[in-house]
Amino acid sequence: MTTKVDQLDVFIVFGEVFHGGYIQGLLAQAKKNSASIIYSTMGRRDSDQKLRPLNKEELLKKNKELNLSNNDLLINIPLEAGFDLEIYQEQTLVDCINKYGLKNWENFVIDDDFLLTVKKEASIKFKKQIKKFLIQVSSHIKENTKNIYFIHTMAGGIPRSKLVMAVLNRVLKGRGKRFYSSEKFYNTGLGKVSLESFKSVTAESFKNLITETKDLRSLWAKKNINVSYSAFGYRGNSILIKNQYQWTAYAPYIQGWAKLELEDIAQKAKDNNINTNVFNCPEVLTRSSQTFSGIEVFLYPFLNSLNSASSDLILKKIGDLKIIQDLLNQLGYKSLKQDSFINYFNKDFSFVKLKQLTDNFFTDSSLENQLNHDLWPQHNNSKQMDLMIEATLELNKYIIPETKLLFHTQLSLILIYLAGNQIYKQLGSKKTVQNLTHESLLHE
Repeated sequence: MTTKVDQLDVFIVFGEVFHGGYIQGLLAQAKKNSASIIYSTMGRRDSDQKLRPLNKEELLKKNKELNLSNNDLLINIPLEAGFDLEIYQEQTLVDCINKYGLKNWENFVIDDDFLLTVKKEASIKFKKQIKKFLIQVSSHIKENTKNIYFIHTMAGGIPRSKLVMAVLNRVLKGRGKRFYSSEKFYNTGLGKVSLESFKSVTAESFKNLITETKDLRSLWAKKNINVSYSAFGYRGNSILIKNQYQWTAYAPYIQGWAKLELEDIAQKAKDNNINTNVFNCPEVLTRSSQTFSGIEVFLYPFLNSLNSASSDLILKKIGDLKIIQDLLNQLGYKSLKQDSFINYFNKDFSFVKLKQLTDNFFTDSSLENQLNHDLWPQHNNSKQMDLMIEATLELNKYIIPETKLLFHTQLSLILIYLAGNQIYKQLGSKKTVQNLTHESLLHE
């Protein structure tokens, strides 16, 4: 049975919060219900790449960004997952990668002993930091606490090398002569070590959180405090294509294999009677998703889903949140119908044209694999990337005149807050993996 959050509840955010992610919508619901929130930070790296806590100036800035209430707290202990900057034999993985260049990166190899050692040492250090973090957390858990929700937000894990970013720029944004197959990338030494890095940050950090809180979990259980763990995942989306909901997924989603491992970790924990959930959320434009090209094509069909939804329905689902109210007031209509968008945008806006663009994209033969859930995660192909980037360039013409913002910014916010409401209600539920989609967020 899902436990309702109230003023006796504590949200512990495992991973630094940045503006624009799905955590934003969930924490809005938590604050609305007077929950206490304990934040964490990944820390910062000095010029010599040494990890440190936030300095005074950074701490003040972060506190302001988080808009901390009297019930909230930011624990300034660096929690940075991953191993790419771990030093062994006077060098890091990034140093090893940087010995190669754009002409020979496909020849990259890494010594197995080196990789195993940096992974092991980084994991030991990370667990020590978690222990320090938890000592401070435990001192802020009051006797009348009813529920503790650990919210895991760590994701990504791209090795911090300019060479990796240059190669991934071709994999994620390349077209024509610059196209590079994500499958081919993953079969290279650089691709394989990148996948290990993704798994370390995205998935293994969740496992570390669960294992390192074992003693506290037992202690809190004796005090009748419910403890659960939630993480954010991705497993495609159900969107409107030619007026019918159809599952599809962005490709190439290079962290997809790490997200699968995240689900496996959650399920194994659930099998051991540990309350875990992974919430797979639709594509939105966030700080981290800017690495990818073409997210907009998967986001704009949400307009089709909104087309028959009234603002009252949306507000009921996400709560009386000022940011969404302002958006709906900007549109100036009680229902989000086609005429509303046509009147609001520039004269060249065409809802029909926009719908045709996304429908044509998703029904192209080059996307056949992306419509097959059983084949996820899928790799890219040359024609698909070309079509996706062309469609994105066309969609990015849709700008809200008064704000000069691309409309996908507002669509992302609506999805973030709709998902936040849905996740909030399902925290601690029995179903381990939950897929949130355009369809489920509006119609369930």
